[in-house]
Amino acid sequence: MKSLYGRLTMTACVVMAVLLLSACSRTQISYNFDESLDAAIADGFIMPLDNVGAVAGRELNLIEVTIADGSAPRPTTVTAHLIIREDLGFKHADRYLDNIYVELGQLVSAGDVIASTIYEPPDILLAQQRLLRQELARFEADTAVEYSRLRSEIEELRLALAFAADDEWERYSLRLSLYELRLENFLLNSRRERENFRRRQADMYDMLAVDQIIAPFCGVITFVANATHGATLLEGQRVVTIADTSSLYFIPSLVPNTVVRYGDVFLLQVTDVAEFYVRVVGDNFAAGLSGHTRHYLAPVNPADIDALLYAIDYDWLELERLRMRAYPTWNMFGEGILMSDRNIHYDGYRPFVLAYENGSIGRRFVTLAPYSLPMRYVYIISGLEPGQWVVGHD
Repeated sequence: MKSLYGRLTMTACVVMAVLLLSACSRTQISYNFDESLDAAIADGFIMPLDNVGAVAGRELNLIEVTIADGSAPRPTTVTAHLIIREDLGFKHADRYLDNIYVELGQLVSAGDVIASTIYEPPDILLAQQRLLRQELARFEADTAVEYSRLRSEIEELRLALAFAADDEWERYSLRLSLYELRLENFLLNSRRERENFRRRQADMYDMLAVDQIIAPFCGVITFVANATHGATLLEGQRVVTIADTSSLYFIPSLVPNTVVRYGDVFLLQVTDVAEFYVRVVGDNFAAGLSGHTRHYLAPVNPADIDALLYAIDYDWLELERLRMRAYPTWNMFGEGILMSDRNIHYDGYRPFVLAYENGSIGRRFVTLAPYSLPMRYVYIISGLEPGQWVVGHD
C-alpha cells in the first residue's frame, strides 16, 4: 500500500508541475509582450497579431514610413561676435595721462580723440627744433639763389642762341641743353631734400606734441584701462580696446559644414518679438576643409542691427552675451526617409527595423546612409518604402 500510495503521490506531483509550467508559459506569452516579441524576433519567428492596436494590454506605436524633407530648418544656438578688435595705447614713454574721453560700450567714429597725455618737452628737444628751423631756412635761401642763377644762365644761352652765327649755333644749342638738364636735376634734388626736412619736422612735432589716441575706425569701446589723471603710462601700454562694429558676425554652434552652405539665408530669432534674416558669409566647406567649423553669419540688411539694439534696449557689449536661436536649412539629404535612431536595431552589424506587414511584425533589414545626422536621426537609403509601417518611436 505504501508503495502504491507513494507512486500515486509522485504522479500527482508530476501532473501539478506540468500544469504549473504550462500556466507559466501561457502567462509569459499572454502578458509579457516585450520578452515574447524579443524571443520571437531572436528566433526569426514572425509573430501573428489578431489586434494590432493592443497586445496583452500594451499599446503598439506604429509609424507610417513617409518621405521627409531633409532640408527643413533645424534650430541651433547662435552667439554674436565682434571679430576685428584693436588694442590702443600711447606711442611714447614717460608720458602722464591727461584724460580718457570714452567709456566702456561707447560708440566712436574714425578720427575721434579717445585719450591724451600731459607732456612738457625738455629743453634739448626745443633746441633741436630751433636748429631744424634754421637749417630749413638756410636751405630755402640757398635753393632760391641757385635756382635764380641757373635760370639766368639759361635765359642768356637762349638769347645767344637766337643771334648765333651758323658755325656757333650747335655749340650754344648743346650748352643750353646742358643747363636745362642741370636745372631739372636741381629741382628734383631740391624736392627730395625738402621732403626730408618735412619728415624731420613731423618727427620733431610728434616728439613735442601731446600724445593722443585716435580711433582708427568706427567701433565700440570694449575695454578701458583703470587709470586716473596724472598716471604714468608705458610705451604701448593698452589704454583702450576698440571693436569694429562692421565686423559683427553671428556664429552658430556645431553645425556640420557639409549641410550649411555659403550664401544660405535663414531666420535668426533674438527674442519673441525681435528677429531678422542672416546670410552665411564664410565657412570651412567653401575653403575645402572638413568637419565641424565656425560658420559666419551676417545680417542680410545691416540696418537690422541698430533696429534690434533699439528694440531690445541692449548695447553692443550686451549683444555679445546673448544666446540667440537660428534656423538654418540643412541641405544634406533633400527628400528621403528620416527616422529616429531608436527605431534601428542590429543583428551583428546589420541594421533592421520592426516592420508591420499583413497583420505580422517581423524584421526588415535596411541600409543606412554612411554619414551621421544630428538630433539622433538616421537616413535610410533602402529597405523601406513609403506607406509601410514600423514599430517604434516618432
